[in-house]
Amino acid sequence: MDGLVLACRYWGPVARATIQVKYKWIYDIEKVFVELLTDNLWRFDLPKELILVPVPLSLKRKRWRGFNQAEILAKSLAKSFAVPFADVLVRVRETATQVGLKRDKRKENVKGAFAIRSSRHPELDSGSKLLDKDILLVDDVYTSGATMAECCRVLKKAGAKEVWGLAVALG
Repeated sequence: MDGLVLACRYWGPVARATIQVKYKWIYDIEKVFVELLTDNLWRFDLPKELILVPVPLSLKRKRWRGFNQAEILAKSLAKSFAVPFADVLVRVRETATQVGLKRDKRKENVKGAFAIRSSRHPELDSGSKLLDKDILLVDDVYTSGATMAECCRVLKKAGAKEVWGLAVALG
């Protein structure tokens, strides 16, 4: 990963709000997260022309929850900054939840779990895929970095120039 942007620590009201979003389906709280991130992004020397890409949620969890919180964040931020949003990553296999896993088990858990979704973005698929594009990979919580590192590896392999991570909270 070429850089990481974090807005705050995962504790207190932020932790409670994140849990509300993920497990109580109160996703209007995302508006507060978007505001928190937009208020802090100016502090970082990010590439000027970014494509915002959400960390994909497993299909099983997305069906259960009804949404992907990272996708909602990425879409809202893309709109706020008038930059492209591209849902180019997909989970190619179900993984166990990362909650409670040690760092080495987290890496093992997500290894090979992501791939480029080719059919949704033909403009990114023509031979060059993500060649020389700068990506801002969006998620809600950054804990060990295993998920973002694996997503970053896939994006770089597809030709991304720079891949930055962005999360609301450091857990």
